Amino acid sequence: MPTALLSLPIWLLSAIVISAFVAAASAGLLAARRWLLPRLEIGHGDAEFGGAMVQAILVFYALAIALVAVSTWEEHSALSDRTSHEAVTIATLYRQSLLYPDDVRDELQQELVDYTRYIIDVSWPAQARGDVPDGGASLITDIQATLGSYEPTTAGMEAVHAQALDTWRDLIELRRLRLDAVGGHLSAAMWAFILVGAAIALGSSYLFVVADTRVHLILVGLLATIIGMVVILIAAYDSPFVGDLAVTTDSYQLVLDAAPSHQAGPGTDE
Repeated sequence: MPTALLSLPIWLLSAIVISAFVAAASAGLLAARRWLLPRLEIGHGDAEFGGAMVQAILVFYALAIALVAVSTWEEHSALSDRTSHEAVTIATLYRQSLLYPDDVRDELQQELVDYTRYIIDVSWPAQARGDVPDGGASLITDIQATLGSYEPTTAGMEAVHAQALDTWRDLIELRRLRLDAVGGHLSAAMWAFILVGAAIALGSSYLFVVADTRVHLILVGLLATIIGMVVILIAAYDSPFVGDLAVTTDSYQLVLDAAPSHQAGPGTDE
């Protein structure tokens, strides 16, 4: 689904997608009732077999699309947890920097603040466009250089420095996982299955003799609405940096709010 469409408010996105599904399903039904059903010898006695077949089609499709929906939601939830963990790791490294000598502490804290601001102001908008930002690599390198240039002089500082290096490695891993998620969408083949399956499910509901066209339209419209709602959820969760359901930068903003300058670490009193 196009990024511009996913960027719309969820209520507007839902209205557009559901309206498109209902309109397409209704047009198909009217076409089938006018040109297809008169050519077929469908009687009221065929309803039992036809109903059983439609139920089987809908059950198989519902199970398949439910698995896809749950999978995308789990990926979205996991990404949300990882971004929160990345923000916590930044805050942890910030706190650990308080134990370093003044010159190393000030430089490291400023670099962490700059990196957090970069995530919020530059990286997140790029991720929402589907781009993988590369500017953060230089900021990560600066942090690495600051930590790497420090030589502990006591056993206590050796332990502190080792913990800080472990935290920095965790930060690198979490950053890589976040960037990998930018391109981690459902394949074209999976989307083809979802949409073709929707067409088959809706098409199978046309093959019934319903005297009142309005009743037939209402029932098919309700089926199209349900399918459209599921497709919206899949599309929204499959693009975790776009739209109202997107993963936010709130966790990173909390880090900056707690460290308004490089002189105050997260959670410290000013």
